[in-house]
Amino acid sequence: MRALMDDLGLSMSALKATSIFSGDEERFAFARALSRLVEMESVEWVERLVRERERVAGQRTVGGQGEGKEEAVVGSL
Repeated sequence: MRALMDDLGLSMSALKATSIFSGDEERFAFARALSRLVEMESVEWVERLVRERERVAGQRTVGGQGEGKEEAVVGSL
């Protein structure tokens, strides 16, 4: 611990004021991930995904354009 503090140029009081060891970022990331998972269970999210897939499928049938874009579109939702 002392070596880490020395490498970072931190004193004990400065180290206590940082979020390096507090877990705040991890709690925020977990809450955000949980929120997104709950959103993905919603009817609205599923309907939006279905509409987007239908739109992409329609693009593929018109002159063969848009091929390979379905994965990118689905991944961005």
